[in-house]
Amino acid sequence: MTQASTPALPAPPSRSLVQRLPDFLVWGGVIAVLMYSFGKVDMPRLPLLFTNSDNMRQYGQQLIHPEFTQWKLYVSQMWLTVQIALWGTALAVLIAIPFGLACARNVAPFWLQQPMRLLMNLMRSVPDLVIGTLFIVAVGLGPLAGVMALALNTGSVLAKLFSEAVESIDKGPVEGVRATGAPHCRKWSGASSPRSRRSGPPMPSIGSNRTRARPPCWA
Repeated sequence: MTQASTPALPAPPSRSLVQRLPDFLVWGGVIAVLMYSFGKVDMPRLPLLFTNSDNMRQYGQQLIHPEFTQWKLYVSQMWLTVQIALWGTALAVLIAIPFGLACARNVAPFWLQQPMRLLMNLMRSVPDLVIGTLFIVAVGLGPLAGVMALALNTGSVLAKLFSEAVESIDKGPVEGVRATGAPHCRKWSGASSPRSRRSGPPMPSIGSNRTRARPPCWA
């Protein structure tokens, strides 16, 4: 009785030189740019990391063992940092609530939603240090530039979270409020806001108290 011969394994796929040409061009271009910019970025000075290692070690020792004779200055600057963070977060929440509603698909119209989403993406992509540099030009060095940088950067992140929380709510209560002929802000305060607070980040209490006097609404 003879054993069944095993089928021959197929040859591995291969690409021709013409198919590999785009890869060669891309990687060749990357290597050419690296070689061209070798001197532009001071790469020849890379050995200084080893020859000047004593300077780095001395700086590290001073960083680990700070001078505590100026502890009052350290404490005051730490407290100033906390105040900057508090003000930046407070302003970020105020920015995020209207921007988050403007980015929500089930609240804002398409002509407003798309530009606001692009604006929030742009604000999130720019580092807060860059935003702070722009404010330094306007208000000068000081805590205000840091507060505004944190407010815009954090506000754009919170706006995305708020918009996702609003978009994740059940459409039933919203449609029910809409069927009664309620204006636009009633749909948000009566249906969207309470349910979005359950499924997303903490939202300010807008219209959750039915006995509270309501502000004027638009149709």
